[in-house]
Amino acid sequence: MQKLCNEKGNTLLLVLLVTVIMSTIGLAVVASTIGGANRTTVRVEDVDTTYEAIKAIDSYTAALSEHLRTDSTMYIEKLSKNPNPSFALKGLLESASTVIENKLMENTSIEKIEVTDVTDPSLFTDNRNLTRVLKVRITAIEPGRTAVSRTAEKELIISPLPSFLKYAIGSEKGTLTLNGSPHLQGNIFANDLSISPEAIYLDEKGNEGRSLTPKPSVSGDLYAGTTGSYEEWRNTFEPQKLMDVLKPDNFYKEKRAPGLKNDSQYQSIYFSEAYTEERSAALQKMNAVSAADESSLPKNKAQHMESPPVTGFPDPDDPEDTLTLSEYAAKYDISNINYEGNAVVKPAHSRVENLNVKGSLTIETEGDLTIKNVSVSGGILKIDNKGSGTVTIVDDLISDRGIVIENDSGTIEADSAHIYDELAVEADNRTGSFILGALDSGGDVIFDNESGQIELTEKIQSGFLRTNGTTTPDSQDIVIDNAGSFIVSAPLRSEDDLIIKNKNEMTVDFQYPFSAGQQETSINALYSTGNMNIVSSGSFTLKNHLHALGSITLDFSGKASITGNVVSSESSPESEGKEFSADMNNNITVFVKNNQEGESGESEPISFNGPLFADNKLTIQGDDEQGSKGENDVFSVSGTMYAQGETKISNLSIKGFTPEGEKPGQLVLLSGGSLLITRINEFQNFESSKEQEEGEKPYVPDSEEKIQPLKGFFYTDKEAEVTTSISDKSENPAAKLYGVGSLFYVDGGLFAKGGFAINAIRGETKSFEISTAIPPSEQQEDRYSRFIVDYDRDILLSQLDYLPEVEYLTVYSDQLTVE
Repeated sequence: MQKLCNEKGNTLLLVLLVTVIMSTIGLAVVASTIGGANRTTVRVEDVDTTYEAIKAIDSYTAALSEHLRTDSTMYIEKLSKNPNPSFALKGLLESASTVIENKLMENTSIEKIEVTDVTDPSLFTDNRNLTRVLKVRITAIEPGRTAVSRTAEKELIISPLPSFLKYAIGSEKGTLTLNGSPHLQGNIFANDLSISPEAIYLDEKGNEGRSLTPKPSVSGDLYAGTTGSYEEWRNTFEPQKLMDVLKPDNFYKEKRAPGLKNDSQYQSIYFSEAYTEERSAALQKMNAVSAADESSLPKNKAQHMESPPVTGFPDPDDPEDTLTLSEYAAKYDISNINYEGNAVVKPAHSRVENLNVKGSLTIETEGDLTIKNVSVSGGILKIDNKGSGTVTIVDDLISDRGIVIENDSGTIEADSAHIYDELAVEADNRTGSFILGALDSGGDVIFDNESGQIELTEKIQSGFLRTNGTTTPDSQDIVIDNAGSFIVSAPLRSEDDLIIKNKNEMTVDFQYPFSAGQQETSINALYSTGNMNIVSSGSFTLKNHLHALGSITLDFSGKASITGNVVSSESSPESEGKEFSADMNNNITVFVKNNQEGESGESEPISFNGPLFADNKLTIQGDDEQGSKGENDVFSVSGTMYAQGETKISNLSIKGFTPEGEKPGQLVLLSGGSLLITRINEFQNFESSKEQEEGEKPYVPDSEEKIQPLKGFFYTDKEAEVTTSISDKSENPAAKLYGVGSLFYVDGGLFAKGGFAINAIRGETKSFEISTAIPPSEQQEDRYSRFIVDYDRDILLSQLDYLPEVEYLTVYSDQLTVE
């Protein structure tokens, strides 16, 4: 049988098969190439539209900044003259925004622009508030194509705040020097930057030492800007020098260097002018009691009595017998008597009326008694309530050699009386109740309350003598020594010192009406032409202003609440006072001692809500905690503080005070002289010093109970040199801050007019001697810095009064997002 071997046509089939396979592969390659090209095209379009959206937002921001800087109708001074500045600004911003939007829409890549005012409605309660928050959304597309679009969104905060409040730390005119390893969470400002891997410190003997550390970390950008005239700044600014420093290998773990940006909106403050203007504004709101004149003071009753003074009285029951005033009062009513001689009166009846004595007079009672119109000349007038009865004093009580009122366990009601003495007035209350009305003393006024209650219901004045030839008393103080309950419901004015010692409970709260010309207003301030000294270990509440022509000392070791202006200045609303001198006796000292928040965290043991002005020095100081205890002295503040001289802060924690029903406040402190912040959490450590591995702020403690930050913004108008040492023996330092032995942690910002140097290490201190406390550099890696500044952007939305005014509003850009 013949075998079939015909293979004709196989080659054709093979060729066709190979052709199909190659065609398929070729088509796949072509399709892939086309797809890749399309994807590349889409990606390019995506990048282009994203760029256009971001560029448009940046252009909007720059154009709005330019409007605010160049349009005089939007200047702060011009707006402030409008009856409703907030509403006026709203209209001007809308007009400016429309112009900017129309210009941007000329770009065919821009599809839509949305600008929305998202300002917190609570800010509109004050029609003078100029803070605004605008949400800007800009959508970009590829011209001729709508498949790809991107939307950039950014919030812009328009603020009247000074420029220094925009930064975590800054140096306006000098060099910002980072020695060692501080951490700065936020943007920084400087026109010159220096970085060193060594932290400088002073040992206990004042000798300088150096310690090798990791490099500094900055989670933000560096801004430079004009600090004087533009020409002056341009001629001195060296951008290449800054760029040489802003390299990753100069920063912590060589991860990130700050970018260099320009702050074209930077505005300097002029401290002296700002201090004078804001202090004057504060004084305009403070009304003290005017010095008494003779016409307003009560007169001696003898001038109105028809009968001449007598030395004795016939006894109605025995006409042959003559009685002294003391004997007469024991049997008969005392009324309309003009007597010469000393007397101790124990009234038999319940009323003493229209009595004038030339000599000394003592009125003693154990029951109820009404005293009306009593005057004494040439001797002391003493009223002694020895029992539990009620002594009522009405109309005038007058003496020229001293008045003493004593109350044991009874009640003295003198709220309807006017008490006047040319020498001194003393009121002693043991366990009873004492209500006192108007009081004028040529010398001292002294209150001593053991465990009872005293209430002052009318104005109290010391040191106002009538012009009758009497000798001026050596002392003209108002002194309050309280161990019970003390309520001040009327103003105090001392022509010398005002001294308050409170060991239990004291409240000062009054609005005292009076007429100033045709205007009805109210007295709302405690006033002293000398010094003010308030020491309280109990509970102290002040809801009025304090004004002293001398120094003010507030020493609190118990719960205290201060609401009002505190001013140490010889100036008045009508005068600017003396030019600043370092010898001026206008210092303010605040001691915060042995106070700690309650377990609930709601307690505010010592709080201050209002502005403070010291014509010279300001000192805020806590107790020196020994051993392993952290700072337990907490000072809660909401307000602006000024000092024309130097400022010292030590041994305490500062936090923001939150008034009831309001947003949390914070401190802004401006010092015309040097700034020294020292011994903060000295030789203390974070509960865990190890840095976080991830998160928005890996170099800032996430939650910390033991170490509380100083919450506030601190500014010095002098050149500032911040070092980290235990003792400060250098001469006239501009400013020194401590971050080696101390743990310096600020929730806010620091700024200096001149050069600013920071020295800091990372990690834990191991002993209480600086020479052995610093860990080696390699052990500092991955540990929190002992000098941390965490910028608080909430300041941009704050409503603090008495901040220095700038010429125009500025724009602060918040975080950018792209959809």
